[in-house]
Amino acid sequence: MSNEDKNRAKDQARAQLDSIVAMVNRLEHCQNCDGEDCELSSAEIYEGLSLSHSEGDEATDEEKEEYHDEDVVRQSISEDPLEISVRSGWHSPGEENEADEYLVLLCTGGPAVRITGSLGAYGEPEDAKLEYQDWFTPWERYCNTTSEEGEAKMEMPEDIKVESLTEQQTRKLNELKAWIYRQRVKHRKEKQRGERREQRQAKEEAKAEELNTSPAQSSFF
Repeated sequence: MSNEDKNRAKDQARAQLDSIVAMVNRLEHCQNCDGEDCELSSAEIYEGLSLSHSEGDEATDEEKEEYHDEDVVRQSISEDPLEISVRSGWHSPGEENEADEYLVLLCTGGPAVRITGSLGAYGEPEDAKLEYQDWFTPWERYCNTTSEEGEAKMEMPEDIKVESLTEQQTRKLNELKAWIYRQRVKHRKEKQRGERREQRQAKEEAKAEELNTSPAQSSFF
């Protein structure tokens, strides 16, 4: 990867990280502010809504209301990843195995950015690694945060040693990991409910088929 391509990919990784922080900041603000007497500037509201702001622009009442709509914020966070996947390690055939790794694809193409990490015994993310790549190049790590005894541990690769996460960014990334875990639990429960519905439907169909194919009893009249 040329230095130009590498810088472009790293810039995209940084942009994705900044976007995550902005969305979580907005969510936290909505949870603590109903919009009345809000101290946010119009520029901050425009930024939260991903709108272009010029000097002198004032946020309208509709824009302020949209910014403080917690449901809209949660939907934006849920729809931001292109894909969320999990996978499990080696296990014997027929043996049920829980996933031990997750992947959140943030953007694809050239450049592409993703978050990968490992899952704990209860399916919760244990770490998060932000990775980037450009066309036909291997994935490279932007940064890694690992929770260890309640504190964030930073592991930086040599080629980007100057890069670092602030305490706030680390906290936001940990919050994203918690959100991934909640989404995984939600999808697992929905899958289990769907499987139970399919089983009930299969039983009902089998019973109906049995009744339809049962020979009619002879009548003496």
